[in-house]
Amino acid sequence: MQKQIRKDTRLRDESQTQLESIDLDIAKTRAQLEKNNKEIEKSNFRITALAEEEAAALSKMGTQQKQLAAMLKAAHQNQQTPVLKLFLSEKDPAKLSRQMVYYKHLMQAQEGQISSITQQVRGYVSLLDAARTEKLQLESLQIKNQEDLNLLEQSRKQRQTLVSQLGSNIKTQTSEANKLNAEEKALNKILAELTRTLESFPKNAQINFKALRGKLQWPVKGNLLYRYGQSRVSGQNIKWKGVFVQAKRDTPVRAVAYGRVVYADWLPGLGLLTILEHSNNYMSLYANTEILYKDVGAWVEAGEIIATTGDSGGNKDTGLYFEIRRGKSSLNPSPWFSKRQP
Repeated sequence: MQKQIRKDTRLRDESQTQLESIDLDIAKTRAQLEKNNKEIEKSNFRITALAEEEAAALSKMGTQQKQLAAMLKAAHQNQQTPVLKLFLSEKDPAKLSRQMVYYKHLMQAQEGQISSITQQVRGYVSLLDAARTEKLQLESLQIKNQEDLNLLEQSRKQRQTLVSQLGSNIKTQTSEANKLNAEEKALNKILAELTRTLESFPKNAQINFKALRGKLQWPVKGNLLYRYGQSRVSGQNIKWKGVFVQAKRDTPVRAVAYGRVVYADWLPGLGLLTILEHSNNYMSLYANTEILYKDVGAWVEAGEIIATTGDSGGNKDTGLYFEIRRGKSSLNPSPWFSKRQP
């Protein structure tokens, strides 16, 4: 179904196909950036911990170096007093026996301590090597992060240029209306196919979605820019089928209710789109996002982050387009929320 939609889109507008490719590249790069940043955060934490261990180890090593020097000196002195000398100088056999045992234990203890301290010193050297390796890996990751950032900025510039070209191609209100109608047709095709497919899927026990009317939390925080039913093209009978919440890029997008991801891909006009299936044939749609965090088939809880806001699909504003549908029929989302504004 997705292949057919892409074929239809290509036939209608080659620029839309390029836009899809750029949006997907941006999403992939952003996901990689997030992964890199998490690794950098972990690496910094490990380096801090290693630095603390290193400082403690160096302090302890200095103390033990002094102990080691004293032990080596004592061992050297003991070697200068051979056992035979002790044997010849002592006339009391019992006292001599005790001295020999003491001498033996003293030498063994000194050897054991010297061996233990030597092992600890080797451990400190290994610790210092680990810290240096960690720092090198961090530096490499930071270079990779900068490269990904450069790619991201390059892709965004390409998208801005392409969106401007798309705007130039639409010279009349009629062509704009035709474009929006074609995008609506693609979405309805998706929803109709999903509805038919989901009828054969096993149903998971869910809260009655209809009972949540007036209780939902907005999927994103921002400014309600376009409302349900507002005209999209002056002089044309084309209206918004959902709401558009204007928000800063990368604002978390949260699921409004428990549900299953039944669509997570790019769609003309809507960009990167996630569709959640709820009970009683209800669906919630989250469009124009920058990163999709959930794959098809995943179950998500209410309030769980499923995407971040963006302007994919050629949208001139950054934020989230949101719809509630029952089958193919769109519903006004506003009465479903507990608050009037996001």
